[in-house]
Amino acid sequence: MKSLKVVQLLPDLNGGGVERGTLEVAKGLVDAGHSSLVISAGGRMVKQLEAEGSQHIAWDLGKKSLLTLRHVWALRRWLAAEKPDILHVRSRCRLDRLASLARNARK
Repeated sequence: MKSLKVVQLLPDLNGGGVERGTLEVAKGLVDAGHSSLVISAGGRMVKQLEAEGSQHIAWDLGKKSLLTLRHVWALRRWLAAEKPDILHVRSRCRLDRLASLARNARK
């Protein structure tokens, strides 16, 4: 089976159900031989994430503000350079819109 590069995007890693689920999926991916990257503003769970083999990218994209849209082009460039197989947006915020705009900006 092909090794996948999976990116999970969420506001932060400070605790809670979404955050625990992110770590569980990340560990499962690494254990299965896939590449796991997590983009968030950081938090107390980053050390565990990295200790379990995932890469953390500190990027504060989860603020509930229109100013977050300023990251569309930078995220687009990052996605184009990294070429993830899967982009999993795990958020109660508007990260889904940001990711959609970034993905579609190249079309």
